[in-house]
Amino acid sequence: MSRENIAGARRLVVLDVLRGLTIISMVAYHACWDLVYMAGKRWDWYLGTGAFLWQQSICWTFILLAGFCTTLGKKTMKRGITVFLCGAVVSLATLLVMPESPIIYGVLTLHGSSMILVALLQRAGLLADVSRGCGGSADGAGRGEIAGNALDAGSFPKKRAMVWLAVCAVIFAVTYPVSMGYLGFFRKCIIALPRWLYVNPLSSFTTYLGFAEPGFVSSDYFPLIPWFFLFLCGYFGGVLWKQRGAGAVQTAPEQLAPGQSTVGQAESAAQPSMKSAIEKSLPVRCLRFLGRHSLLIYMLHQPIIYGVVWLLYLR
Repeated sequence: MSRENIAGARRLVVLDVLRGLTIISMVAYHACWDLVYMAGKRWDWYLGTGAFLWQQSICWTFILLAGFCTTLGKKTMKRGITVFLCGAVVSLATLLVMPESPIIYGVLTLHGSSMILVALLQRAGLLADVSRGCGGSADGAGRGEIAGNALDAGSFPKKRAMVWLAVCAVIFAVTYPVSMGYLGFFRKCIIALPRWLYVNPLSSFTTYLGFAEPGFVSSDYFPLIPWFFLFLCGYFGGVLWKQRGAGAVQTAPEQLAPGQSTVGQAESAAQPSMKSAIEKSLPVRCLRFLGRHSLLIYMLHQPIIYGVVWLLYLR
């Protein structure tokens, strides 16, 4: 394997590890949620700013990673539909088991919808398909492999990717408070939005878009606005990652995970034994396993945690 391939493969190891760490953080956060809201534990800290920032860090990381990995895999439409259907299963299950706090338009619905939109934009020629020649999972949840790097730098130059990343970041920031009825920065209202966006005959659809109708309840609400623009930030970050010379990587099938900056090839060649030992260590292998199976873990962790909480506190 060439130095370029080795460097690229090692970057993917780091991406898997990052996803695995985020999965652990997510499971811990949801365990606390069940203890507070299901078992009735009084933890004031969990209702404060610190816990909110914890929750946001998990969500932002997963959304950015999902967008990033969309540039590394084929069959974006198929994967998007799969993840969207998983989100529908989660919504149905929570409506049946805990109707007082269901998950409607949650993070899986967002991931699936975002991948479907990206695939449609690519087919319409409005968004460059930078994944040609690459196989792999871009949903941050399944398994995949890299078969090469076919980024057409001429059709999507670096400067354009940087501009679009900046534009999407600004739109995300401005539209972040849309569900609260206005546009602004840091929850400071700049433009109040008209009420008809939130109360109309298509309120279920407009709530999905981000204009939450009065009385809407969801314990995990991630509408397209603003979160699709954060997904696109990850997407254009993936474009730039490829532009910086990720190189053609050929490895055994494994999960593509998002985001680390390019590591110099000379550094990769200079310390192969140390890097290899780190990659083969038990903690790294465990984190990579979690990162490569994040969708399965997401689907199963809450029923398991809830079952444990029920056995310990609710039966």
